[in-house]
Amino acid sequence: MRIRVKELVNGAILAAGLALCVFSLVRLQAEHPLTWAPTAPAVTLFFALALAALAAMACAWQRYVLAFFGTRPSIARAAYQSCVMLVAKYVPVMVAGFVARVSAYAGHASAGRVVFATLTELAGAVAAATVVGAACLAVVLVPLAVPCVLAIALVGIVFAPAWIAFAMRILSRLRRSESGASTLAEDDATRGALRAAIAFQMLQWIVLAGFVAVSILLVAPTMSASTLAVVSGAYALAVVVGIAIVFLPGGIGAREAAFVWLASARLDTAQALQLALALRIAMSVLDLIAGAACIVLYRDDSRSGSDAAHS
Repeated sequence: MRIRVKELVNGAILAAGLALCVFSLVRLQAEHPLTWAPTAPAVTLFFALALAALAAMACAWQRYVLAFFGTRPSIARAAYQSCVMLVAKYVPVMVAGFVARVSAYAGHASAGRVVFATLTELAGAVAAATVVGAACLAVVLVPLAVPCVLAIALVGIVFAPAWIAFAMRILSRLRRSESGASTLAEDDATRGALRAAIAFQMLQWIVLAGFVAVSILLVAPTMSASTLAVVSGAYALAVVVGIAIVFLPGGIGAREAAFVWLASARLDTAQALQLALALRIAMSVLDLIAGAACIVLYRDDSRSGSDAAHS
């Protein structure tokens, strides 16, 4: 019965998120028609980078599961649980993705542990997007800052997960899990899994910066490489702002406003607004790709038990 409820919850969130994603995509193109200039190489690269970003995200979540639950899910299950978070953000309740994740572990892990793991994943994504976005801007606007940005990124990859693990151990000792045990294993394997998760999230955002650049070339094929770097960095930082505005589905509005402001270093307001719309559409297509992956992976995930029980 519990697994049946899990299937219904995940299926409802997936269906609602996909429907709202399609609605958002169609509405944006209808209300703000853009002239696209697709070429076979650009479209191929667009989809290849989208799939690579989703794969890196799934690999990161797989390592977070290993760190928090001591089990390693299949990449298919990790991909489903990652992609459903992207689709669920279109549901006008920001906790929909968390509900899908919690229901996937029903009966095998406490909701608190799943939420802590997901919040840590979200914090890692914000950190990775910030570093990659800052690096893209620095490459063009402040060339001398590039070595510093890269050094910060390296330090973060190597040492930040250890601090995350330490913080989670302290938190688990203060609050304690339902059994009184620590919510995070205190061993080298846990720290290694967290380092790997952060590294995959860094890779994900490097790939996403390329995805943003290719998306821009589909509407502005003559844009210079330096401007592409600035715009890609601005968008990564704008996504962080959108995540911070938790009550807006997908950060809509806040992300675009932040992007226009940051991109003004190279673009006028009209150009920045046009690109903001183009990138919202491009990211919606990415989410639709994630939704398609969810449909393929949903039955496998719903037939199996939780990762904790079957890894």
